This record gives sequence, C-alpha cells and structure tokens, in this order.
Amino acid sequence: MTGINRRTLPRIESGTSDPGYGDLIRIADAIGVDVADLVRW
Repeated sequence: MTGINRRTLPRIESGTSDPGYGDLIRIADAIGVDVADLVRW
C-alpha cells in the first residue's frame, strides 16, 4: 500500500531506520492519519 520497499518498512517500524518525509506521507496516507500523528514534536 505504501510503495516502500519490503525490507525498509520493518526497519522503520522497529526504529532502526528513519523514514524520509516522502515515506512518512505514504505511510500516513496508507493508514489514514495525518503525518503529524506519526511523529513526536
């Protein structure tokens, strides 16, 4: 759904890799939330 590489997504989920802004947008769109809901400010 996100178009993010299948090897990259688990790294993002586990916190061993930081997603770029474009990846955050794709993840947020895929799960139906705002990008701000995915990041801590």
